[in-house]
Amino acid sequence: MKYLVPLALLLALPGSALAQTTISFGPGIGIDGAGATATGSEVRITAGGRYVLSGTSADGSIVVDAPGQAVELELNGLDLTHTDGPAILFLATEPARLMLADGSSNSLADGGRSEFDAAIYSRPSLAFGGSGALAITAVYEGISSEMHLDFTGGDIAIRAGEDGINANNDGVSIITVSGGSLSIVTSGGDGIDSNGAIVITGGTVHTFASPTGANSGLDADNGSTISGGTVVNTSSRRGAQMARLGGAQPIVTAAFPEPQPAGTVVALVGPNGPELVLSAPSTFQHLAFSSPAVVPGANYEVFISGPADGQAPGVMPTERFAGGTRVGTVTASQPRP
Repeated sequence: MKYLVPLALLLALPGSALAQTTISFGPGIGIDGAGATATGSEVRITAGGRYVLSGTSADGSIVVDAPGQAVELELNGLDLTHTDGPAILFLATEPARLMLADGSSNSLADGGRSEFDAAIYSRPSLAFGGSGALAITAVYEGISSEMHLDFTGGDIAIRAGEDGINANNDGVSIITVSGGSLSIVTSGGDGIDSNGAIVITGGTVHTFASPTGANSGLDADNGSTISGGTVVNTSSRRGAQMARLGGAQPIVTAAFPEPQPAGTVVALVGPNGPELVLSAPSTFQHLAFSSPAVVPGANYEVFISGPADGQAPGVMPTERFAGGTRVGTVTASQPRP
């Protein structure tokens, strides 16, 4: 593989070896353990360790500033909004990890009035894991890093005003996805945007870009590589980025002569029957789909129909395929190294 995952992101933080501190937001902030202090509604973490976060705040934030020390945040029922900037800001730590506790539901929202323009912003590389859920609502970007981002687990849903996920170090940043689930809807940007590369080897990635401008579900200056997992992305008229999609797993791409409105149901039917049925969350003109079931070189019929009654936007069970208007046939790509 051309792009290698940074070593720091491959090193699991040994939770049992890290000192643990629990932090609870609510009426006031409770801290049990060392390494963190609270000033007003802000929690500042200045020492390495494992920090378990829970509770609710309508105007709270977490700032990690522990240069050269390993910090792991575990969200375990955290509902945090910050009106002036990121809900979570990693200024300095190495490595940095954010875990979603098993069975937990968490939510983060930002106010956007900061130089750190994301609900989760990280100067260092940042890895995500666990098996809990996280919902992010962002004025600008959902998750942003000045280096690399690595997703190995968790069920993460993002609604953003600009890019859903962004890594912005030109020619250097790599966004990797090997597990978990990402569901992204943006109103003014790309779904996942890397100024370097995007590498998907597993998990589920559903990205729906802004219908305006040159926005794509996957947008990487050095290209996006798909070798595993299930990927669905939609793009605007000028943001297809199809020439920059490739990898060892075949991809089905479709371009429509006119923008398709939000709510449109589009289906891809291959040699083994329907493989994708999508109720589009936003207007789109390009569609890309990849999964282990896609047959390389096979023809896929493209169908569209009106909104499905009672169906929430997003990918639908394939048994919901109900026909529609056949608008063309596309051929799945052949895998490439």
